[in-house]
Amino acid sequence: MKPVQKIRNFKFFSAKRISVSLTICFFIVVSFVLLAGNQLFIPVEVQKNFAFNFFFRPWNLLFFQFVHTGPAHLIANFLLVFFLGAVVEEAIQKKHVLGLFFGVGILSFSLFNFFENKILGVGASGGAIALATAALVLSPKKAIYSVMAVLVFSLTLLWVVNSFQFFFEQKLFEQKEAVKRDLAIAVLEKNQFEIQAKTQQLKPVSTAIEQKVENKKFEKETQVANAVHFFASVLAIFYLLVFCQGETRSALKNSGLQLKG
Repeated sequence: MKPVQKIRNFKFFSAKRISVSLTICFFIVVSFVLLAGNQLFIPVEVQKNFAFNFFFRPWNLLFFQFVHTGPAHLIANFLLVFFLGAVVEEAIQKKHVLGLFFGVGILSFSLFNFFENKILGVGASGGAIALATAALVLSPKKAIYSVMAVLVFSLTLLWVVNSFQFFFEQKLFEQKEAVKRDLAIAVLEKNQFEIQAKTQQLKPVSTAIEQKVENKKFEKETQVANAVHFFASVLAIFYLLVFCQGETRSALKNSGLQLKG
């Protein structure tokens, strides 16, 4: 009979077991849900309140990466952090995962502002690309599999979200037209009570449609900045060479041996 092993207390929320990349993903999703409310996008005014610009809005440097213009923007960055961040977290210390996401994410957009000083930044793409680059350096094989997973999941989720978004927008327009018809009838009948009721009913629907149009316009103005991604990749490699020399050298050595094999 084998001796019974003593089971140690399992601390789920111990510092060693908390996933940094998963925590970042959690705050990305929670921020979107809280700021978007019952809509599928964050209103432009709210986005601007949290947007970052090195010269005009430097105080938002810790918040802007958690604000996303819409579901597509959110899904792409969420999946990159979720899959590629996990790869990085296996190779280096958690503090360096935070350094790559926040430090490189902030610096990459700050550098971009020196070329485009009027552009406001929202979204975690800088930090996400930094993690993706680090993953490709530290564990190329796992990173490639993770990138494939990101592509599969993003295409699937985007199809679902875009279908739902189209349905949501169609319902909004149909509701607006129905209320406008009822309002026109109330005006012809000179029914003041009905006119007031339909006017009040029309306001939130019209506001939602206007916000959606404004959001699309703002999304085009703050479209994906490839320069930010380039800066993030370069800075991520620089970060690894300076702060994670041992892990980086070991990873590059192993990659070289695998290529020779």
